[in-house]
Amino acid sequence: MDKVIFINFGELWLRKGNKNRYISQLKHNLASLLQGESFSYINEHDRIILKPSNQESENKIIDKLGYLFGISKFGIAYRVEPKLQSIANASKELLSNSKYRKIKINAHRAFKGFDFNSMDIIKEVSKKAKEIGIEPSLHEFDGELFISVTKDNAYLYSYYKKGLGGLPVGTEGKAVILLSGGIDSPVAAWFAMKRGVVPIFLHAYQYSSIDLVLESKIPKIVEKLLPYANGFKLKTYYIPAYYFTLKVAKTDKLGKYEPVLFKAFLLRVAERIAKKEKANLIFTGESLGQVSSQTPLNIRASQEGIKLPVLRPLIGFDKEEIIDIAKKIDTYNLSINPYPDVCSINARNPSTAAKHEIIKKMLKEMEISKIVRETLKESIEK
Repeated sequence: MDKVIFINFGELWLRKGNKNRYISQLKHNLASLLQGESFSYINEHDRIILKPSNQESENKIIDKLGYLFGISKFGIAYRVEPKLQSIANASKELLSNSKYRKIKINAHRAFKGFDFNSMDIIKEVSKKAKEIGIEPSLHEFDGELFISVTKDNAYLYSYYKKGLGGLPVGTEGKAVILLSGGIDSPVAAWFAMKRGVVPIFLHAYQYSSIDLVLESKIPKIVEKLLPYANGFKLKTYYIPAYYFTLKVAKTDKLGKYEPVLFKAFLLRVAERIAKKEKANLIFTGESLGQVSSQTPLNIRASQEGIKLPVLRPLIGFDKEEIIDIAKKIDTYNLSINPYPDVCSINARNPSTAAKHEIIKKMLKEMEISKIVRETLKESIEK
């Protein structure tokens, strides 16, 4: 028996005529992710099979596959000839080294050209299991054996890891993602990558020096997300907030609309960057009703005049759900570190129902287009 690593595609099969493009991107991302590891490919049309050269590479590959978008599951399998007796004998050998007392046997014959079917496999393997004192069972069992038969090989495994799912990064183009220093926006970026998007981050800072920003947690958050980019470079635009903050104080004298105006400012900057980067979408970490700027009317007002689609993958999540994902992707501990985040502007009396006509008028009074131009002149790309 050959010990191999199997990778299943997941929803890529739903792409029909476009699936080859998605699978090609997945394989490209996989090669980037596994750069430096020692392995070879075994040709299969409906999955990816890797044969590591040594145990060290096997362990590292398994760890890295946990960062790969576009796959439904992966794990260690044993490869044998696609013959009924070979499968039965290999199953007996694997089960004899287990501690199972009752086993559920799952068989799938992907290639239909053999003179045996899935039920024949289950029947023969059940006989072998009984020979070594293991009882086959469909309902009460303490282990499972999975058998998948292709045209050229049969694969046996008793355990697998769930993949991240989604689409391969790079299949859905680029998007600008508003990145604050908080918990939500890195999670939104993760979901964007899960749907095949290459993120371009936009961060507005209050520091007087860009050097202080580059020494802060913001680049570290981007670095935490880098493994999920599967070989794509993560670019970040850093912009100063002071042109906006100087002007908004004169325009919004009552301090009611500052959070909405700030989001409108960011979306305009994001749209300009998107044009430069040939990106077609903008992502934010907003969750409906979580803070004053994220009420329905304020969301509408903040994107007054924005032509690109603004997507909010966290719109239906509560804070605890977002925190759980932030912990899973290891950005949470960085996000909760102190940071003078512009997005945490505390308006004196924030409106939760800004009328978009008022925001439109105030943006005009602020000469928002001029502020955006001046801000972009001082942007730094990293």
